[in-house]
Amino acid sequence: MALAKKIVELGLSLGLSQVGIIRPGAMEGYGDRVRERLAKTPEATFLEKLIGFSRVTEQHPWAKAIVVATMNYTRYKLPPGPPKHFGKSYLVDNRRNPQSPDAIRVKAFTAAMADLGLKVAHDEHPGVTGMRWAAMSAGLGQIRRNNFFYGQNGSFMAITAWLIDRELEFLYETPQKPCAESCRRCLNACPTGSLSAPFTMDMTRCVSFLTTVNDDRVHDPQTRKAFGSWVYGCDACQDACPHDKGQWDRGSEDFPNLSALAKRLSPLAIIRTPYADVANFLAPKFFYLKPDYLWRWKYNALNALENLGQIPEPNDLRPLWSDENDQVRRLAHNLLG
Repeated sequence: MALAKKIVELGLSLGLSQVGIIRPGAMEGYGDRVRERLAKTPEATFLEKLIGFSRVTEQHPWAKAIVVATMNYTRYKLPPGPPKHFGKSYLVDNRRNPQSPDAIRVKAFTAAMADLGLKVAHDEHPGVTGMRWAAMSAGLGQIRRNNFFYGQNGSFMAITAWLIDRELEFLYETPQKPCAESCRRCLNACPTGSLSAPFTMDMTRCVSFLTTVNDDRVHDPQTRKAFGSWVYGCDACQDACPHDKGQWDRGSEDFPNLSALAKRLSPLAIIRTPYADVANFLAPKFFYLKPDYLWRWKYNALNALENLGQIPEPNDLRPLWSDENDQVRRLAHNLLG
């Protein structure tokens, strides 16, 4: 218990928001939940690979415990204006940048546990286990009706985990009110019906998913209209949740370079940005949009402008009429009727 407590205190001292430790067996129920989700949304075949995260010791026979930590994004101040077109977590999620605050915290904590003589494995992408289930199993919070994990400061956070070779456990009892049975705010707020019932999400219909993948459904006019002003991601169900209300008002830390980057994030600025600059300035940070379909930046921005009724001037649209991507060219032409 002394070592478990020391690990937790180390993580907290390095700036992690919450830290717990569970045994690998705590993840067994996760596989059942993934199978339930697959039964409800069989088209989401990519979920099948997540079942392996419930069998931690099959993948890593040496692992004796899972250290799980949260990092609250609401510690950061958000700039006003253009970022409203982006999911807020994506604005301050820079895990792939080794100079970002959270990446530095994770690296320091990994090294600190190794210095204690532990064998440690940490791999944020794709991860070592099911993060939300692990955090819930450690008592750090609960999964609410919109399928997001909620800690003491709402749902806007990163969750990460490490495997260690020592049989340890450090659990919490985080007092939180459950969702009201009658509450349907998140379901009613979902623009595509991805949230069709409590604890049931069809990721393949989620705006966050569809704005960051190359999927034919994004060309359906009704689907595009449901995107509203979102260019990358969606916060609709979280913004509607009373348990997230006011959480971003508490931010006091400046996220590196975010204010400068925000000037590039308006839909109009994006359609004016050459692809080379999209690749250099936007793609590395917003990494779910893969380099081989950077055209989606222009497409999503044009769609947002159309939905907002803010049709760009011909001088801004004209270069897109000869864009290298057919879908961008077609949408740019359509905007002028």
